[in-house]
Amino acid sequence: MIEAGVTPNSSTFISVSKAAGKLGDINKCHEVYRYASECGLHCNTSVGTALIDMYSKCGALSDAQVLFDSRFNGFLVNTPWNAMITDVYTFCCVFNSIAALKCLKSLKETHRMALKCGFDLMKISASNSLADAYCKCESLEAGEKTLLGACRIHGNAELGEIAAQKILSTLPEYPSAYILLSNTYIDSGLHKDGVSLRDVMKERGIRKEPGYSWISVRGEVDKFFAGDQQHPQKDKIYTMLQDYTMNIMYMNYEQEFN
Repeated sequence: MIEAGVTPNSSTFISVSKAAGKLGDINKCHEVYRYASECGLHCNTSVGTALIDMYSKCGALSDAQVLFDSRFNGFLVNTPWNAMITDVYTFCCVFNSIAALKCLKSLKETHRMALKCGFDLMKISASNSLADAYCKCESLEAGEKTLLGACRIHGNAELGEIAAQKILSTLPEYPSAYILLSNTYIDSGLHKDGVSLRDVMKERGIRKEPGYSWISVRGEVDKFFAGDQQHPQKDKIYTMLQDYTMNIMYMNYEQEFN
């Protein structure tokens, strides 16, 4: 549109903001906001709400707060409060509402947003509402997985066993169920049971897929696996990691374990 000389309107920025938020690229978010400001649409309530939501979904809550405070705080009407309310209790209410509607697509989208905002499973109440929502949306498997993750966080080995059994009854080779239950045992002081469950995984040839992270640099996405030996720049990456490690040791940093 820019190359064609077409000036985007509010509907355009709302759509682009949603796309940028889902991408999770903070630099793209800044570009969208900057161009919306240049077009004089950043103070439009609909566009402003979309921009705040974009930053929130990207995990940039401080940027969302700055935008809200600078443009909308003090408005008596049409204030985008909902875009700023992103605490764990709000997600509980949203999960319960979605459960009543039985809309699995909306539930997954809201769950992803909760993950980006760092609120997922922070409290057992939120975890229960999320698990319950998945079950009511006829996705019992996802509900049990969520509940098992909550049991690990809160050290509830007994409930974790029940959730793991239900998962493994339909997915007997699902590695995360073994790992989560094993970690739950260990965190609950049942170290022997945790190690024993890991041995069962080895005996059955069940392996967990390696974890990975990704980063967007200059518009290109790089994906890194744990212990990656296939990345084309692995030598540079490991050299830099070694330099960081040496610097940390030089600073006498002591690692904290939870």
